[in-house]
Amino acid sequence: MRGAGGLKQALLLLFVWVSSIFWVLPVQAQPQYDKVVVPWGNVPPLSMMGDDGEPTGFAIELARLLAEEVGFELEFQFYGPIPKIAAAQATGETDMLVGVGHGPAFRETNLASQTISEVQVRLAVPVENADDFDPNNLSGVRIAAVPPTIASNPDLFPDATVVEQPGLEAALVTLLSGEVDALSYPVNVLFALTRATRTDGRIAYVGDPLVRIDRVVIVHESRAELLEPINRALQKFEENGTLEELRIKYLISNPEPVPDVLTVGVHHVPPFVSIGDDGTPGGFGIEVLEDLVDLAGLQIRYQRITDEEFGQGPREGSVDLIPMMAVNPTRAERMDFTFPVHRVPFNIFTLREVSLEPQVLDDLVGLRVGVESGKNAAQLAERHGWLDIVYADGKDGIMNLLLQGQADAVLTTGRAFWTHLEAEGQEEKFRSSTEPFYVSESGPALRLGLGEVRERLNAVIPAYLISEEYEALQAKWFGRAPFWTPMRLRLVGAAVLVLVLTALGFGIWQKLQRSRAQERQARLLQHSRQLEVLVDELERSNRELDSFADIASHDLKQPLRGIHWQVQALQERAAHALPEEVSRIQQLCAQMEATISALLASAQHRGKGSDRADIDTGVLVDEICTDLSELMEATGGEVQVETAMPMVFASRAKAKVVFQNLIANGLIYNQSSTPVVKVGYLSEGSTDASGLLHVFYIRDNGTGIAPEDQGRIFLPGVRGQNTGERVLPGATGSGLGLSFTKEIVESYGQLITFESVPGQGTTFFFSLPNAKGESAGDVVDHAGLVEAE
Repeated sequence: MRGAGGLKQALLLLFVWVSSIFWVLPVQAQPQYDKVVVPWGNVPPLSMMGDDGEPTGFAIELARLLAEEVGFELEFQFYGPIPKIAAAQATGETDMLVGVGHGPAFRETNLASQTISEVQVRLAVPVENADDFDPNNLSGVRIAAVPPTIASNPDLFPDATVVEQPGLEAALVTLLSGEVDALSYPVNVLFALTRATRTDGRIAYVGDPLVRIDRVVIVHESRAELLEPINRALQKFEENGTLEELRIKYLISNPEPVPDVLTVGVHHVPPFVSIGDDGTPGGFGIEVLEDLVDLAGLQIRYQRITDEEFGQGPREGSVDLIPMMAVNPTRAERMDFTFPVHRVPFNIFTLREVSLEPQVLDDLVGLRVGVESGKNAAQLAERHGWLDIVYADGKDGIMNLLLQGQADAVLTTGRAFWTHLEAEGQEEKFRSSTEPFYVSESGPALRLGLGEVRERLNAVIPAYLISEEYEALQAKWFGRAPFWTPMRLRLVGAAVLVLVLTALGFGIWQKLQRSRAQERQARLLQHSRQLEVLVDELERSNRELDSFADIASHDLKQPLRGIHWQVQALQERAAHALPEEVSRIQQLCAQMEATISALLASAQHRGKGSDRADIDTGVLVDEICTDLSELMEATGGEVQVETAMPMVFASRAKAKVVFQNLIANGLIYNQSSTPVVKVGYLSEGSTDASGLLHVFYIRDNGTGIAPEDQGRIFLPGVRGQNTGERVLPGATGSGLGLSFTKEIVESYGQLITFESVPGQGTTFFFSLPNAKGESAGDVVDHAGLVEAE
C-alpha cells in the first residue's frame, strides 16, 4: 500500500512540475501584420474581373490563400495596365504582387519568394507566317512589346525594331492586323488571352525561349517580415497539391508545342470507339476522326487510355486528342473542342420488371440514380442538385447497379448503352425513357495549346458534315434514320409559315414603299422651294454685308479721323491743357475706328480662300514686327523668333491676321516691365513640355487669362474680366481678334488651343496647312490638339 501511495505522490509532483513549466513559459501568439495591399488589373490569367464584379485569377486566388494561411488582411487595388501595376509595386505604393518574375523593374526594391512556376518568353507570329519566320535572323523585323515586362528588353532582339504597346491586348491587335511581324510576351499569359478571345489558333510560337525566369511572389522591402511566412505557406501548398490545382485551373504552365504526330487516346465505348482483339481501334468516332485528319492534313497515332483518363480528358503528359467527347461547360474549361460532329441523346434506363418509368430528371427525385464517374451524365445529375447519386465505373458498372438493385435508374448515352446491353445479352431486361432527357453535342476534344490544330479541323468539318461519307457512317453505325422525322416536319411547317408571312409582309411593304415614295417626293419639292428662298436670302445678306463694309470703310471712318485730327489740332494750339472731356472724345474716336476696322476685316476674310499660296511664315513674322514697331516702342516690348519657321499653304492676309492678333495681344495684355512675345514652331528637332508636334506657338509673359474666361475667350466680342490691358493710344480692343483668329484657323480644317496661367502668361498653339510638296504629314494628325470649348 505504501508503494502505491508513493507512486501517487510522485505522479502528483510530476503534474505540478509540468504545469508550472507551462504556466511560466509565455504563450506564443500568432504574429500580427498590417494590411497588405495587392495591385491588380486586366491581366488574364493572373488577374481579371470576375462575373460577380470582384477580382479573380491565379494571382488573386493565391493571394487570398496566402492571407488566410499567414494571417493578414488583404486589400486589392485596381491599377489597370501592366506598367501601372509594376510601377505601384516597384515604388512601394503596394505591398505584394503574386505570380510575376523578379525582373529588373523589381530587383532593387522587392524581395522574391520561392518559385511557384516558370515564365517563358517566346516570339509569337501569325500561323500563316510561322514556316517562313526565321527566329535567328531578326534584322528589320518589327516586334511588339509591352514595357516594363521582361519580354520588352531590346537586348533580347538587338537587330529588330521594337514597337512598344500600352498593353497586351493592343499588342495582340497589332500582331493580328499585320502592323508588326512578331510579339514578345510570356507564353502562358498570352495563351490565356488568346484562348479567351478564341484567337489561339491564329498564332504560333517560334524559336527557343528568349527568357526563362521563375514566377514568384514579390514583397516590397518595406514588408520584408512577410517573406518567411509566405515561403512556408507556398511550400505547404506545393506539398498538398493546392498550387498544382491553381496552375491547371488558370493555365499558368506553359503549353507544350504542337507535335508533328498527334497522340489520340482511345478506350472501349462502342459504338463511338471500340477496341478489337488485336488492339486496333474502330467505331463511329474513330472513322469520323480519320476522315477529318486526312482532310486537314494531320498525322495521328493511337494510345489506349482508361475510363479515368477519359474522364480527365486530353491534357499535357497524357494524350493530345480524344476522338469524341460530349461538350459541357466543365470540360470546356480544361480542354478544347472542335465544332460538334455528332449529337448524343441521354436517356433514363430502368429494369422492365419494375413499374417505374421516369421521363425527366425531376421524376428521379428521392430515387437512387446511377451514373458513370467523371462522365457527362454524372455532371448533369450533379448539376440537378436533388438526386441521390450512385457512382460506378464504365457501362458494365452502371448495368450492374440496376441488376444488383443498387440503383433505381441510371443515366447514360442511349445508343452506346443499348449497344453494350446487346453485347452482354441483357437488352431484354432494360427499357429507356421515351425521349432523351438531354441531347449533347459531341466532337473531337483536344488538350489546351492546340488551337492551330482545332482551327485546321474546324475548317473542314462543315463541308464534311454534309458529305456522303458522313451520311454513310451515320447509317453504318446508327442505322438510316427515317426522312420525315418530327424535327424535319416541324422545320417544314415553320418554313411554310415563314413563306406565307414573307409574301404577306412583302405586299404590305410594297404598299408602304409606294406611299413613302410619294411622301418623300412631296417633301423634296417643299424642301427645294425652301432652299431656293434660303439661297436668295443668303445672297441678299451677303450683298448687304458687302455694302455695309464699304460704308464702314469710307463713310464712317473718314468723319472719325476728321474728329480725331481736329481734337489733336486743338491740343497742339491750346496754351493750357484742355478739359478731360476733349481727351475722352479722342479716345472714343480711336476706339470706334478700331471697332470699324475689325468689322471690316471680318467681312474681308469670310468665305474667301482662292488666294491661297505657299507662304514663308518667317518672312511674314518679320513683316508683322515692322508693322507693330510703334506698339513695341510704346510698350517697351520685343518679339523673339525662337525656331526655324516652315512654309504653309494659306491666304497671306488671313495668316497675317492670325499671327498679328496673337502677337499684338501678347504686347497689349501685359503688365511686365519688358513684355516679351516668343514665336516658334514645334517639330522633332524643337519640342517643349506640351508634347505637341508640327504646331506653331506664340508665348507671352503677360497677364494670362483668368480661369473663368478661358472657356469663352474665342467667342465674338468677349474680353477678359481682368485683362491687365495697357493704356495705349489706338490699341483699345473690341473682343473680336481671337474670334477672327479661331475662324481663320478652323476654315483650313485646323485647330487652335492655349495654355494660360494668370499672372505668368499665355501660350497659343495652332496649326496651318503645310505648303505643297512639304514632306511632313497632315499637321492636325500630328498635333493632337483639342479644340477649346
